[in-house]
Order: sequence, then C-alpha cells, then structure tokens
Amino acid sequence: MRKTIVTAAGPNMAPILTAISLPSFASFAMRHSYKMQVTYVPEDDADRWSAIAKSVRWQKLRLIRSALEQSDVVVWFDADVLVCRTDIDILDSLDATNYQGLVLHSVPSENRTNPNTGVWVVKNTEKAFRFLDAALEIGMPTGR
Repeated sequence: MRKTIVTAAGPNMAPILTAISLPSFASFAMRHSYKMQVTYVPEDDADRWSAIAKSVRWQKLRLIRSALEQSDVVVWFDADVLVCRTDIDILDSLDATNYQGLVLHSVPSENRTNPNTGVWVVKNTEKAFRFLDAALEIGMPTGR
C-alpha cells in the first residue's frame, strides 16, 4: 500500500514544523511505511482569516489531492501537530467503508465539538476525489 504524510508551512511555522513536528511525523512514517511530502510555502498569514491566510490554508486541499493521485492513502498533518503515539497507524482507526476521517476538536469554552482538518486521513477513492474537487470548486467560505 502506498501511504503518504503531507504537511506544509509558511515562514512563521517552518521552524516549528522543522524542529518539533517533522521528527514526530518521520518517526510515525518510518514505523508505518509512509513516505513524506513536505511543502514550504512563501507566505504566512498575520491574520488567520485574511485573504492570504485563506489562500495558504486552502492549498491543503490541492496538496492532499495531488498526493492522493500517487498514493492509496494520504494523511495530512498541520505544521503544529505533534504525533505522540507511533504504535498505532492512524489508518487503522478509519473503518473500511469510510473514505476520509478527521480529528474532532473540542472547544469547551464555546460549548462545541467540530471536525478539524489539522489531522485528516483520505483514501484514494472516487468519492474522495469528488469531495475534494467539490470543496475546491465551492471555495473558501468567508469568516469562520
């Protein structure tokens, strides 16, 4: 099975990705036979919801889609993710009938739990490509 970890960072997050996150990704990748695809983008976003932020964050979809064309499974890790457990392949948590899985993000102060694309597993299926293409076509929503 061809498995790829995909991640990206701009100049502000690049030192964190390189020094802290990537070693944990590499350890996980080695243990579970993933190749790694790391992209450094030229711009960062001072304001999380600015136009630049949207374009930088929106590249995630294109990077995942591109990697998926060459892989059976793609796992996206945001640059600020730290893999703490390498004994279990994240792919094992995805049911055979599911084509994607997202981490749940709990925000008790806002009384909400929502999917978070900071950790995202995507299988190479027609449904996954349709989903990614539809999301790219719809475009980045305004606001939160």
